[in-house]
Amino acid sequence: MNEFFASIYEKFYYSEPGTFSDCIFDNAIYVPLGITAFILGIFFGMLFYFIINRPSFSKWYHWTLILLICFGINFLIGLFLPQTKVESLCGHFTYEYYMLGLANGAVATCVYFIFMVFFRWFSTHAKQTPIPH
Repeated sequence: MNEFFASIYEKFYYSEPGTFSDCIFDNAIYVPLGITAFILGIFFGMLFYFIINRPSFSKWYHWTLILLICFGINFLIGLFLPQTKVESLCGHFTYEYYMLGLANGAVATCVYFIFMVFFRWFSTHAKQTPIPH
């Protein structure tokens, strides 16, 4: 499972061999990040299309707001979750945490987009959000 998530995350960012990305891989940190990104991407999709699901909250900019919240939360998770373990095992990094946070946000955004295609067909008020069919 670590290799699956590593293949996804390392498409967004991979540091030099033998450094940050290898430390993340060797300590299986991609797994909790990936599972969290998938769960939150699906959750925020369901939040918009099924839980909120109001005619007054079904515009493209409302959809974008939920997407940005999803991205922001996943960015913060990717930024702060691995710091303690990585710094105790592999040393100090700064820039790499921001890149991992961006990659985590991007993974959650992709999941949000993928599930949006399915969720929108079953929504009562947001079937045409963000793109009319």
